[in-house]
Amino acid sequence: MKRREKIDYYIALSVFLQSFLVILQQVLIDVLGMDPESTTIYRVFLSAIPMSIAIFLSLNRRLLLFVKSYIIILMVLVVNTFLYPSNAEYLWENSLRFLLPLVIPSALCLMTVQSINVVENALYLVSWATWGLVLLYVVVYMMGGFNFDGYNMAFSYGCLLPMVSLYRKKRILAILASFSLFLVVLAIGSRGAAAVFVMYLLVDVILTDRKKGLFLLVIILIGLGSLSAFGDWLDSIGIHSRTLMLLAEDTGHDSGRGELYFMFLKLMEEHPFGLGLFGDRVYLSGLYCHNILLEMLVDWGYIGAMVLWIIVTIKLGHIFFKAKKINRERIFCYTLALIAPLMVSSSYLINYNFGIFCGLLYLISKENASVFNSRNENI
Repeated sequence: MKRREKIDYYIALSVFLQSFLVILQQVLIDVLGMDPESTTIYRVFLSAIPMSIAIFLSLNRRLLLFVKSYIIILMVLVVNTFLYPSNAEYLWENSLRFLLPLVIPSALCLMTVQSINVVENALYLVSWATWGLVLLYVVVYMMGGFNFDGYNMAFSYGCLLPMVSLYRKKRILAILASFSLFLVVLAIGSRGAAAVFVMYLLVDVILTDRKKGLFLLVIILIGLGSLSAFGDWLDSIGIHSRTLMLLAEDTGHDSGRGELYFMFLKLMEEHPFGLGLFGDRVYLSGLYCHNILLEMLVDWGYIGAMVLWIIVTIKLGHIFFKAKKINRERIFCYTLALIAPLMVSSSYLINYNFGIFCGLLYLISKENASVFNSRNENI
């Protein structure tokens, strides 16, 4: 591996490390019995050091990209502070903790990497490491090391990207590891991550060749048909899966999100130009509205959000239709794994997934341009 590839690999590892750290934090809490606040310090520390090095390496490559991006973002934040002073506390607290040191660098660092193949290899390695932590978590639980009560949303979304990455390799061991993560998510995680993974499997069946697609479809149907038996087994070992319970009851339970969405849509009638960045936090005492489209509407208003949606749709469509088959599959894959969760959870302003998605989309776009230029040279 050449020096540039090694640096690319390190940068990608640093960006994707977050999935691993989410699970590591849960292992520290449940397996080692550490105080949750202490584990947060460890997670920040273990995230900041490699990310700082990755930012430094990326700055040496594309300093102007970082300077321009941060000038524009800081200007937007300052303007929002003046226009919406009531948002200032949440705006700067969240920007300094997440947006500026994590979300934006996740995108910019990936943009400096030469090949998306190197990025995916790094993600694959992180996915196996994450699987190893989940295996440790399960083994210690089965040995009676700790009790589990309730469900863990962060844990399940921490497993989602590794699940997809392992499955995409289409190797027997990797697929088995992917499905084992899925079973753990079903057992102790949220419906959102499990549903996104099933959606990805169905899309993959449609996109793959007929023989493999039929085989995968049979496996998926067998798996879905076994959920009831799996739920009974979980009950026998003291795990009462909230996800399987809700699926069995089919109640359409939305965890109160429906009322939340309705509240903000009513607010938008009074504030058609939006509430400003992080405006939802003001009305929810620091919490967010759990839907990326609604959050953008709240942040930018009807006109601003519509303009953003149109630009994103045109750009995404342009990248997709110019892409070769493998990159179209990548776009489907990462849109589901990174953006779909933001439709029901978290916030695009603080979630590293949003930054990763922007970075990956840029790399696919760059590869499209490279292929187009090489074709022109051959004509």
